[in-house]
Amino acid sequence: MITAATAGTTATAFLAVARETVRARVREFGAVLLRGFDVAGADAFARVVRALSGTPLPYTEPETSARVEVFPRHADADRDVWPRILVFHCVRPPDTRGATLLADTRRVLRTLDPAVRDEFAARGWRVNGCRRSAILPHPVTGEAVWFNDVPAAPRYGDGEPVPDDVRAHVRDCYRAAQRRVAWHEGDLLLVDNMLAAHGREPYTGRRDIVVAAAEPVR
Repeated sequence: MITAATAGTTATAFLAVARETVRARVREFGAVLLRGFDVAGADAFARVVRALSGTPLPYTEPETSARVEVFPRHADADRDVWPRILVFHCVRPPDTRGATLLADTRRVLRTLDPAVRDEFAARGWRVNGCRRSAILPHPVTGEAVWFNDVPAAPRYGDGEPVPDDVRAHVRDCYRAAQRRVAWHEGDLLLVDNMLAAHGREPYTGRRDIVVAAAEPVR
């Protein structure tokens, strides 16, 4: 977490001098939380996204019931083009729970049983009728990363279903690699979509978290 040193410091002013440092931390940790910076309204949030990552991409976070947990996923992993960077902004935190859940997909890949990892490396996974690679090189670091939504779409690339015990093992690896980000009003969470899958706890009250995406990967 990076906390504003001075009250009233805008996030765009901070990024003007610390952008490369922040981006390096996102690459190292998969995500960085900025707390205590001024982000006054939608226009200011858009300026933050542009200051960090350039022109935003069209993106809408799927809506789900507040009563259920959203298991960690990658934005647009089922498409031919997906965003590398996601920027979350807390306009209003929920009354209880509602933390964002982040799973380090490099750690997921390391902790998978080697036989399971090799099976997915060879067969890929299947979504929308297409075979996709389950493990991809990161476009900046070149690291191998686990990038798929196998927990939600449990089929190998050839269409065969993933066995229940294998799916359970994959989900256990996500859980072991997971950390929670509890929201404060005004927080900014910068996420590398290929290094961290994101989910959400159930919550009560109103939860207003806006999300923007940037830096397309093909």
